[in-house]
Amino acid sequence: MAFYVSSVGMLLLSFMACGDKKENQVAQSWSIPVPGLQNPVPQSKPSAPPSRDTSSPIEVPPLTMKSLNPVSSVEKTPPPRNGDFFIPTGGESPVYPKDFAIGELGPPRVLPGAFDFAHTFLASLAQGHFDATLLEHPSDIDEKTIKNTVALVGPRYFRLDRGKEGPQGSLSFLFRYLGSEQSVTGELYLIPEKGSWLIQDLELENPQ
Repeated sequence: MAFYVSSVGMLLLSFMACGDKKENQVAQSWSIPVPGLQNPVPQSKPSAPPSRDTSSPIEVPPLTMKSLNPVSSVEKTPPPRNGDFFIPTGGESPVYPKDFAIGELGPPRVLPGAFDFAHTFLASLAQGHFDATLLEHPSDIDEKTIKNTVALVGPRYFRLDRGKEGPQGSLSFLFRYLGSEQSVTGELYLIPEKGSWLIQDLELENPQ
């Protein structure tokens, strides 16, 4: 009887051992490794872009301003007379087409002495001087109005055309005074008198 019990016990132990072995095999057969889950390799964080250094100021290359004429070459006073009209070089108002309405400039078409006479008188008038002894008929010309008109313009330069001949040996010259803000156009009439010249008339437009 004792042997029988022992045999039965051994059989039970063997059966239990086999059952445990099968369970372990079944458990192991279902333990399928999933890629990426077993022993995962830690991923490295993306490196941050290098930070911009704002501690030092941004260097900007200096800008070089160029002008048509050097500052040192700008005329501060009217240039000396050379027979041609004077080109404004700075400080004057813009030059418009109407400023050339007096016609062609350059060497005189008439007697040089008459051109010099007109030039001298107009240059003196630009400075506020008016020689009434040069007038043929002083009462025909309003000296005060002419001087005030020219002073209002404040001439810095003036242009004198080449002159043209009129009846009985008379001559006429178109001219234009140029100031910093305004300009005025006029015409000077001359007549010969004893080897010289007298002013027959002087007309001025309104300043512009």
